[in-house]
Amino acid sequence: MSWLGEIGRRMRFYLQRDRYEAEMNEEVEFHLSRRADELEAGGEPEREARLQAIKSFGNRAQLAETSRSTWSFGSLERIAAEVRFASRGFRRTPLFAVIAMLTLGLGVGANTAIFSIVDSALLKPLPYPEPDRLVTLDILPGTASVERTSRFAWSYPKFETFRARATSFDAMAGIGSSNLNLRSQAGVERIEVEEVSAPYFGMLGVTPVAGRVFAPDEDSLPQARPVVMLSERLWRSRFGSDPRTVGSSISLSDVPLTIVGVVPAGFRGLSGIVDAWVPMMMTPAFEGAAILKESGNHWFNVIGKLKRGVALAQAQAEANTVGRAVDQQFRDPAQPEAWSAVAAPLAESRTDPVLRRASVLLLGTVGLVLLIACVNIASLLLVRATARTQELSVRLALGASRRDLARQLLVESLLLSVGGCIVGVGLAYLTHGVLVRLVPAQTAGPAGMPYLLDPRSAAFGCRVLGFAAVLALVTGALTGILPMWQAMRGGLGGQLRDLSGGRSAAAVRRRGWGVHRMLVTLELALAVIVLVGAGLLIRSLVRLETVDRGFESSGVATFSVSASDQDYAGSHPVEFKSRVLERLASMPGIEAVGVNLCAPLTAGCSGSVVTQAGETRFKPQDAKDPIGLHYVSPGYFKVLGIPLRAGRLFDATDRPGSPRVVLINQAAALRLWPGRAPLGQLIAIASGYFYGGDSTATVVGVVGDVRYGAPEQPAGPDAYLPALQRSFSRTMFLVKTSTDPLGRMDGVRAVIHAIDPGVPIYSVRTMQEIAATATARTRFATVMLSGFGALALLLAAIGVYGVMAYLVSARTREIGIRLAIGAEPGQVRRMVLGEGAVVAVVGIGLGIGGAVAAGRLLRSLLFEVGPTDLGTYAAATVTLLVATLLANAIPAWRAARLPPMDVLRVE
Repeated sequence: MSWLGEIGRRMRFYLQRDRYEAEMNEEVEFHLSRRADELEAGGEPEREARLQAIKSFGNRAQLAETSRSTWSFGSLERIAAEVRFASRGFRRTPLFAVIAMLTLGLGVGANTAIFSIVDSALLKPLPYPEPDRLVTLDILPGTASVERTSRFAWSYPKFETFRARATSFDAMAGIGSSNLNLRSQAGVERIEVEEVSAPYFGMLGVTPVAGRVFAPDEDSLPQARPVVMLSERLWRSRFGSDPRTVGSSISLSDVPLTIVGVVPAGFRGLSGIVDAWVPMMMTPAFEGAAILKESGNHWFNVIGKLKRGVALAQAQAEANTVGRAVDQQFRDPAQPEAWSAVAAPLAESRTDPVLRRASVLLLGTVGLVLLIACVNIASLLLVRATARTQELSVRLALGASRRDLARQLLVESLLLSVGGCIVGVGLAYLTHGVLVRLVPAQTAGPAGMPYLLDPRSAAFGCRVLGFAAVLALVTGALTGILPMWQAMRGGLGGQLRDLSGGRSAAAVRRRGWGVHRMLVTLELALAVIVLVGAGLLIRSLVRLETVDRGFESSGVATFSVSASDQDYAGSHPVEFKSRVLERLASMPGIEAVGVNLCAPLTAGCSGSVVTQAGETRFKPQDAKDPIGLHYVSPGYFKVLGIPLRAGRLFDATDRPGSPRVVLINQAAALRLWPGRAPLGQLIAIASGYFYGGDSTATVVGVVGDVRYGAPEQPAGPDAYLPALQRSFSRTMFLVKTSTDPLGRMDGVRAVIHAIDPGVPIYSVRTMQEIAATATARTRFATVMLSGFGALALLLAAIGVYGVMAYLVSARTREIGIRLAIGAEPGQVRRMVLGEGAVVAVVGIGLGIGGAVAAGRLLRSLLFEVGPTDLGTYAAATVTLLVATLLANAIPAWRAARLPPMDVLRVE
């Protein structure tokens, strides 16, 4: 606490520095003679008041400096003189200047750092020509709202019909995505590929650096033109940027394709990770011939470009009308409701709404922190202006106008804010890299289209520096207005007569008590709002991290493989998986091995309508809420520790040719057979995943619920099918080890490549990494808001300490008299602490009201915690009250130790 004591001693010395008198010097006489006419016009009382004020000001050097600032000529010269005058004043009080600049620097730095994220996520325009004309087109259930969470992707027949009928668009392009195997002499690499319509590159303004883009006729007949375009990264890494690459051939998942062009280095597709593009007409070569014919297979997204002069509202109306007509043409009898289409700006649709809300919340929070810093500086400047009452009175006596004084005080506050801005920009630049690494990666939206604007790409450029410069001006104005008003309120004669009539400087300073208390109250109220918000998110994150997810993540690693049937050494996928599972299970240190098409908490699993066998029609909720489908091996449940609730798990006998069986979780049992035993029941899977057209299976077991979607969402109904009874080329392996799971991956790769060296392994992650990614957005907002809450608490405590130290200093004579007539030091301490407690209670009370209103903005980010959680409000109140009382304790302790006779002698 020694530094706090030093601050107190310096502040007390500064506030009492002007207790002296000196004789009027020749320079004062000179200036008074120049103002003789004005002084006479003011009358004898005014003249005497001015003269007494000037005498009380004192020494020749300060007066000469004041007069020089007062009598500068020309606006630029005057401003320059005032800047020099303010700089010299700050050099005489360096501790004040340093504290003020650091305080503002913390506020400006936090705002600048967060703005760099918000600018990238929300404000920066898309990197395409005429981005305002680009829209996304999604299918919308008839009873759903236009929220992004209600939309889904297109099937090709519906898209083709919609494109032919809609007239508000210059062009439309479908965009699908796949992971395909690129085979070359360097080995097999898994790359991201987009299947796109021919207008795609023209709409996004992509001009190839070599070759050409897709031609319109390559967008007409399935598999008629097997061509491909490469990213600049792939062209450079695999082909050495050789221009002769155009016209040569490559193989993607054993499909030969001719390279027709290379896109520029700055373009990696709408997902930002694409390395190759193929015409949408080539999709059947990778996914099966029926994919372009199935109207119920919704697998790709659509973007459109508005015609010039067509407003977004007009396009939205047409999308709704045409979408309903298309739905009427292709509606399935089992479909419970009509569908339509919706158009939305591409920039809006491609930003993660959760991260958008978190970014706006953080920007508002750091705005409150900056406001707290401004209140702090306003309090310090108010103390400084009140202590300079004599100086300001002399300047008025010498002929300065109120406008001159206002400008001088504003220059001082702006000078501090510029210094704080420089400090803040430096802090923001130093922390920018760390902050960007904390921002979670954006995932795919509900319709499957990846989010485009990634805050992790935020750059510290001219826009950010311009924002910091604006902050400097705003903070300068905010911190300077109140001190100017306080220093200049009341008439000139009132201030001068106070000093010439024998009233002490402390008596003049006590006039500002109400304003100081108001500032402290405001500061505490703002701090409560920030602390409550941080507390709510902390409690929410704790509950999210500790919620029962239905599985165990420790010691589990996941990885994916994907290939065609021929890639599996000419054998069936079931045989390949069986051999890999058997070999991996026998490795030392591996406790269990399983497969599935997805991992928990990834929201990437497939689903289908599942009903009781024998039902003649679907229920509406069956289509709205499909049951998740998982193709798993017998060891899958052991890997993740998923408990068996009834019946049995899969075993080695569940193979092709054996009776079809299925496991369901408790949520599915409750939906399909509420109040009845599900074992032995038959279910029907609408998508027909089994061979032979029969989609029925017998329920042989019930397992615990697992959260496959976001961790804040409850576990939904799921059905598990034997992976060794029907399998796919794409699959995910899960391995549970007794040691570090990633440390076993070299051995795992060796086993798989020994079975088939042409099968690539990709997406290697641990389940703990997956779980951390699933909560990353909530954790980011919590960590950032908690940090700003701690900063707000620190600034509020410093502000309370500074103001209370000033108020105690202003009451030195009163306290000395109390002690001289017999008051105990404990009484003085209680008096000071009591006054501080009253201010704290009022400020915290107002802050709680503001926190209740602001808490509603946090509702969408909270998990199992209400915006008015009493425990959080109590914790924030106690924390701030304790911090306030500690900040009051030091001035109270110093007041109780004042020597009464020394105080009275000084006064």
